[in-house]
Amino acid sequence: MPADATKPVVILPELWQRPEMLTALQNRNIGQVFQLIRQYAGVSQTRIGTAVNLSQGKISEIMKGTVKVTAFDVFERVADGLDMPNPARMALGLAPTRTAPSRVIDTTTHPAAVIPSRDGRPTSSLPSLGLSSRISGA
Repeated sequence: MPADATKPVVILPELWQRPEMLTALQNRNIGQVFQLIRQYAGVSQTRIGTAVNLSQGKISEIMKGTVKVTAFDVFERVADGLDMPNPARMALGLAPTRTAPSRVIDTTTHPAAVIPSRDGRPTSSLPSLGLSSRISGA
């Protein structure tokens, strides 16, 4: 395997927005997606294969059209391995990834952020299960 085969694949955002790329994604034509990445980003079949966990030979077959990707897990692996932005993932029929980290709200400074229980009582007035002493060993 060439030394550069393990380098991360970097694809400029503009490539994902090209009309022919969007068409390939909407048609779930992964062979065309790989061809466009090779043409416009200069990424070898070996590097694409490494990024998406497929052999170079399998990438070649997919690019030639002799093998067609139909499995959902492979679509996910391709999207994840190529670090597809959310609009490209959605064009491929996949759910967007979570891009924003979840916010942690400090309930001591934002008391309104305390989530009530199902019966409407604040969680602080709910009976304790005594797990804290079992967890901490106290």
